[in-house]
Amino acid sequence: MQEKTSPPHGFGLDHDDSAYRGIIGSDSPHISGSWTDIVHALGTLENAKYLYYAAVHTTTCIDFSGHISHVAAEPPTRGITESEALMDHALRIALWWLAPSALFFFTLSLLLRLLRIQRYPDEPPYIDPKFPFIGHVLGVLQRKYGYYVDLFLVFPGMPTGRVYIINSSDLAASVQRYPLQLSFWKVEATFSGLLVGLSTFAAKTLAENIESDNRHGSYLRDGVSNVHATLKPGKKLTDTTRAALKALTPAIKDLDGTVSGEVELQHVITEAMMTSVTSAVFGPQNPYRDSDVARCFCITCAKAYTAREKITAAFLQYYQGRGNDSASHWVQGATRVSDNYQISDQDKARLDISNSHAVLSNTIPTAFWTVYHIFSSPALLEEVRAALMPLVKIEMGCNGAPTYYLDTNRIRALPIMRSVVYEALRHYANGTGTRIVTEDIMLNNRYLLKKGAFVFMPNRSYHFNPAVWGPDVDDFDARRFMRTSFPSTAFRAFGGGVNQCPGRFFAMNTTLVMSAVLALRFDLESVAGTWTHPGVDDRNMTLTVQPPKAKVRVRIFPPKYAGDTYTVMFTGIAAQVLSAMLLFKRIL
Repeated sequence: MQEKTSPPHGFGLDHDDSAYRGIIGSDSPHISGSWTDIVHALGTLENAKYLYYAAVHTTTCIDFSGHISHVAAEPPTRGITESEALMDHALRIALWWLAPSALFFFTLSLLLRLLRIQRYPDEPPYIDPKFPFIGHVLGVLQRKYGYYVDLFLVFPGMPTGRVYIINSSDLAASVQRYPLQLSFWKVEATFSGLLVGLSTFAAKTLAENIESDNRHGSYLRDGVSNVHATLKPGKKLTDTTRAALKALTPAIKDLDGTVSGEVELQHVITEAMMTSVTSAVFGPQNPYRDSDVARCFCITCAKAYTAREKITAAFLQYYQGRGNDSASHWVQGATRVSDNYQISDQDKARLDISNSHAVLSNTIPTAFWTVYHIFSSPALLEEVRAALMPLVKIEMGCNGAPTYYLDTNRIRALPIMRSVVYEALRHYANGTGTRIVTEDIMLNNRYLLKKGAFVFMPNRSYHFNPAVWGPDVDDFDARRFMRTSFPSTAFRAFGGGVNQCPGRFFAMNTTLVMSAVLALRFDLESVAGTWTHPGVDDRNMTLTVQPPKAKVRVRIFPPKYAGDTYTVMFTGIAAQVLSAMLLFKRIL
């Protein structure tokens, strides 16, 4: 028998069957060898004849270890010429490569045809992605909100449908006129259930009747109406704001223990606002009193599921213990709405994760940016304090030390305070308003929007439009809203139309009071010596207001202005609004 690597000289297919078995290394009908053996054995022209014989008269199996097995058939009854062997060999190699390639391109062509989006002449201009299917997705992942801003009234090609981008404030106003056809409620119903893990029944109930002209019979829209009713200006909002201030008092006093020490500003704001807001909303049995539950709200994505389930368990215990009975008007009303639709305590608990996101995720960064800009500008800090001091009443204690009482009910009316908060929102509320098209509609009698598509309205397009805000649009101007008139659709931090944020008044109240109390009670100095902007963290595209990217470490001191050290306490915590207003007629 010949060695594997030395095929017999003059080997031909008309020779004895044992010769070609010798090339492989076996005399049995089932013969096998490694790739190295085969390649070496077929290195000569004559050995191509063997390949022909093996291809025609054997069954070939190739496994992933690089091993070839042949089950030999009977040798041919006649020989073939070298040219026939070579021709047949070339043909088979060509078919081996061309057939899979042809199948691949046929499949790709079919896939492209199936996924191709039909274009209609009345639709906005279409922008093809730089890379098929994934180009626009990559653009969003890389540039976040900025990717939308560069597109003007287009719908990028996406694998599963259309996305319309509206960067015109006039067209955004048109969107607001069609809340049923261009629905934010459908967005909420579609994604809220998935994010918080609602049961099938609750998710279905949440999505029912949201597109009806008659809102009754819609769990989601009844719930939204309850939020509007309980958090609009009036007694119910005043009660909730007073509860927030009551919870804020000890949080602010805790900072006295850090005087002359270093703290991280975002951490201070987060703890104070979370304590204040959640206590006001969820009442004395607020689940976020547990520091572990509170930390779960800010947990990293890698542990998000575990955190969500821990918060759910805390709220389930809250409802089972009837903690909602002593909660805010909002939560009590929401419980009644849920009971009317037979929503379980488990699903109520999960929905309160969504409610927590609504009241905290944007309020906290708004408060941070307001405080940051007030304290990082000495001139602005002086102006804010000068505006707040007329709202302060001074009483002398038995020991001769003054106590300062701040009328929190009138802070919102101060132009400089409102302007600072609104400018912070203009700069950092760069989220994207989202709608789902529920039926074909002609927007502004000009652009056809197709059913099932998404509509994106990026705030940054409106908030940084120099035609509206002037050539200094990129600057933070704390007095901008004291002198600038602008169309309502140019400022969309709270959304617009019937979908405007129902909690905006409560969020403004808590942000204004937090900022005012810190301005009167403390001085903050940057540990670095100078205030350096921390940048914006735009990774989380579910947020409307973007948080800071870097940490801001500060030192806290008692304020020293007008020659004295001031201590500030609140009015309006235990007093009714009327008595509070009478009390502050004597203002310094």
